[in-house]
Amino acid sequence: MNIRFLGTGAADWSLPDDKDEKNVEYRRYCSAIVTPDDDSSSILIDPGPHIFHFAVKQFMPYMFDNVRNVIITHSHSDHFDPPVIEYLNREIPVEFWGTKAVANKLMRSGIDVSDISFNFIEPGKEYRIGDFKVLALHANHVTEDPNETVINYVIEKDYGNGNIKRLFYGLDSAWIDLRAWNRIRRMKMDAMVLECTIGDVKGDYRVFEHTSISMLEIMLDTIRAKGHCGENARIYVSHMARTLHGSHKELEERLAPLGVIPAYDGMVVEI
Repeated sequence: MNIRFLGTGAADWSLPDDKDEKNVEYRRYCSAIVTPDDDSSSILIDPGPHIFHFAVKQFMPYMFDNVRNVIITHSHSDHFDPPVIEYLNREIPVEFWGTKAVANKLMRSGIDVSDISFNFIEPGKEYRIGDFKVLALHANHVTEDPNETVINYVIEKDYGNGNIKRLFYGLDSAWIDLRAWNRIRRMKMDAMVLECTIGDVKGDYRVFEHTSISMLEIMLDTIRAKGHCGENARIYVSHMARTLHGSHKELEERLAPLGVIPAYDGMVVEI
C-alpha cells in the first residue's frame, strides 16, 4: 500500500496567496490518502479544507473518485471541514468514520446530513474499513469539546501468506498516549507518521499536546529499543507549524541523524 500526503502543515498555515503559490516550502493542512496495491478502495484521513486545492494544483481532479471511506482524527477545523464531507458524498456514497463528538459537530454545521453515512468509532477498538483493518487509539491532544477523544490510527492491510503491512498515523498528539502504546507495543510497524509541530523551539506551551524534535528523539529511542518497528520500517513526520520551523532542507538535515524523513505536500510513500 502507499500513503500520499495531501498536506503536512499545522493549523497556522492557510490557503496560499499568489506569493505562496510559488513557494516550494508551502504546506497545506494535514491530510492523506492510503491506497492498497490492488483495485480496492482508498481511505482518506481527515477531510480538511485544503484537499481540493491540492487535487487541482497536482492536476489530479479525480483523486477522490476511489475514496470510499474517510476516517477523521478529531474536530479541529484544519482536520475536519463539514462542507468537504458534503462535497465528497455528493455523487458516490462515502462512509465516514469518527467519534460522537465529530458527528455532533457535523450535525451542528448546517449542512444536509440526510444522505451521509457516519460510523461511530471508539479508541481501543478495531474496525473493518473497506479492505483495511483499522485500530483507533487514544491521542494526547484536546479540542474545545471536553467530551471529545482525539484519535490516532493503525491502518493494516493483509495481502495473504503472512504479508501484512501496517502504518501508524499519529498526528496531533504529544507523547504517544500510554493506553495507545500498551495496545501497539507488540505490533511491528512498516511505517510511522509522527508529528513535529514544534521543531526545535524551546519553552513552547504546545509541548503539552504536540511534539518537538527532542520529544520525538526520546520516543524513537524507546520505539526502536523495543523492536516496535519492522526491519525496514521508515519514520516520517508531518504537521509542521509555519512559525516554528525553518526550511524543509534544514528540517531534513536536522532529522537525518535520527533516521527520520520530513514529509512534504505531494509526497508518496510505498509501504
